[in-house]
Amino acid sequence: MMGNDFCGTGTAVGVLPSPNPWSEPSESLLSLDRISGSEILDGLAKILREWPRGNTANQSGRDRHLRFIMAVAGYPEVDIATRPLDWPLHETSIYALGISKNLDDIVGMHEFTSLRSALLNRDLRFRIDKVEDEADMIRAHKECLLLLFARARQVDGVPLDRLNYRAEEEGLLAQIHGNDNNRRGEFWPNLEELGKYEEPLGEEPNKPDDMQKTRNETGGEGEEWDEAYEANKKWIKWRDLGGSFSLSNLEVEEVAFQFHYVQSWLDDVVPSQENLDGTVQRFLRGASQILELVSSEVRQRIAVDIGIGAITVDGGGRVVFLCPKDKIESMQRHLGESVWQFLSSIMNKDEGGERQHSRAGNHIRFERALENWANSCFEVGHRSENGREQERRDETVPDQEDYRGWFKQIQAKMPPLSIPIIQQRGEADEKMQKSISEVVDSLNGFESPKITKGENLDSPMDECLFCNNTPITGASSLDSMMGLEGRSDGLSPRICPFHRLLYHVGHDQRVSDSTLRPSPKQMDEKAAAGSSKPTTAIAQLDGNSLGIIFTERFPSASIEQLFDRKRRRSFRFNYQWWNSIQKAIDKHGKGDRVAAWITAGDDVLLAQYDWVEADEIFVGRDQKLLEETLHDLAKNLGTGVGKELPEGLFLSFAAGIAIKRTKDENDGENYRIQQQLGVVKKKEKVAKNRWKTKANSENWKMMITRSSEDIVVPDEEDHRGPGDWISGTKSNI
Repeated sequence: MMGNDFCGTGTAVGVLPSPNPWSEPSESLLSLDRISGSEILDGLAKILREWPRGNTANQSGRDRHLRFIMAVAGYPEVDIATRPLDWPLHETSIYALGISKNLDDIVGMHEFTSLRSALLNRDLRFRIDKVEDEADMIRAHKECLLLLFARARQVDGVPLDRLNYRAEEEGLLAQIHGNDNNRRGEFWPNLEELGKYEEPLGEEPNKPDDMQKTRNETGGEGEEWDEAYEANKKWIKWRDLGGSFSLSNLEVEEVAFQFHYVQSWLDDVVPSQENLDGTVQRFLRGASQILELVSSEVRQRIAVDIGIGAITVDGGGRVVFLCPKDKIESMQRHLGESVWQFLSSIMNKDEGGERQHSRAGNHIRFERALENWANSCFEVGHRSENGREQERRDETVPDQEDYRGWFKQIQAKMPPLSIPIIQQRGEADEKMQKSISEVVDSLNGFESPKITKGENLDSPMDECLFCNNTPITGASSLDSMMGLEGRSDGLSPRICPFHRLLYHVGHDQRVSDSTLRPSPKQMDEKAAAGSSKPTTAIAQLDGNSLGIIFTERFPSASIEQLFDRKRRRSFRFNYQWWNSIQKAIDKHGKGDRVAAWITAGDDVLLAQYDWVEADEIFVGRDQKLLEETLHDLAKNLGTGVGKELPEGLFLSFAAGIAIKRTKDENDGENYRIQQQLGVVKKKEKVAKNRWKTKANSENWKMMITRSSEDIVVPDEEDHRGPGDWISGTKSNI
């Protein structure tokens, strides 16, 4: 691959890296030496070829374009109705995010943004401006392809005036549209237009005043006219070519979908009875997964209705997006409805009278688990009988009204949420949100979080063992009480649909996660029939000072550029965070020895499993796999975003670990997972306090100083020892 050639003006001779969204707008990312344009095109083709549901080329023109843009954005389907942030530790998810990250490394249509952003902006503008016009969609699609091909050629040193398709270009077009002559004529771009995309454009030039008036005053002659004419021509060229690839002049507001008090909610809904043994992790996984499924539904509704490029912040139960002013009310209603429609396959009418169901297809992803869950709810008598609109056609199976009632009950148990406008464009200079932390702070100023209560007719929650923390007694296993995998011998009516759903979804996700990492080549002698695999260590970790890291330190740029920089920071962090975690777990967790129970943004709960032979008494772990995983994770975070951050900032975490005790170490009693979970929360808090204490004493002041100049201090005075600092990093355990 040819090297990159730069000149002092910033104009690309080869192609430039994109600007660094963490630093000054004029500062670029590192060189593109490790990026190949042909590999990016092949990667996009691979993603589209392996799309789980239906050949891409056989979809409608609008859906083909949507799939292409979702692949560009890093949000394709990597499994049935599953996208990278739905299952971030799947290797295919990391691959898709990685292709999109490479697009974000390359300069886009404008020198102040990236190729990824430019393509997302073009899609966003066509959807906002003329979403119903097929011709506009095709033109937007072709322009996206031309810019992509131009930059990929420039990275590889291939001339733009070479008018035959490269093999990688043809391969991508074939995956999107097929090779049918009609498709080639209508959807394949004209390579003669590649030259228009050779040089990145600058900021929008000033538009001259009334040109007709100037012509009349000058007679169309002289220096004044010539200057106005050239300025107008320059502006028209920018508008016609570059304007559609930017966020400039869009009439939008920034809106947030935000869950509140998530940690308190997890503590409340995850059962705490003493004799649940290892099944607690299913509730934990289920609760975490439910929040992710709602976020996935919200994300997909934004992608279809506005454009995936509208999302500026994504993660941790929060999605912030740019919304056209005339769509704010309908989108707020639409996203609010997603909290009970996120699993629904039923075309229910929402409050606006529109027919809605899950856009993300979560009901397809968890089809078998939902079927078992619904049959169990129905069999124990949890049915919607009061206020029915229609009589049952079949008394032996649940119908749409049963599902609607259950989903409304689930909605009533979800954490509080708000969907406020957080950015008034007319007051942009005063209220521009400079960081993810300020986005969170602003929610309280615009709208109080609300618990979304649904219709709760015939609700069994008053009798639920878990809603009321009632001791579990009797001989039936919890799997039987729940009706897991179709079991009906011990079904209990004293489990509400919400907690039954957590258990079923958590079990489904546990099984899926256990398939991610194959067993090591060297056989474990204890891995035999009859052996058990208890949880022997749990780690809870939290990213340090992320709100401070995400703070916009250069707010003098235009508001459109600030939106783009925020969007890029959010995406690049997501890629780096999940890529680092996935690599560390893959290395040390082969054979399902290390697993993730909670993956809610930067709040992550990991667990280590160890084989225990039949009738063997647990005496301790054979390996410290969880500690080794955290050590590698800390080092992984030093690359990628860690290298892009301004001087004085770095990416790190604080983690607590709870080790399983033997009976002798626990007063002769079994050491339960509930006890480990209680310990790990305390240890994580201690680790966070130690990190803040050291940051205050070391030269880390930027990491604990808010934009208001307030210093972040420990929650309580730290009198403990120095802690276990991971060598070569600024993370601690």
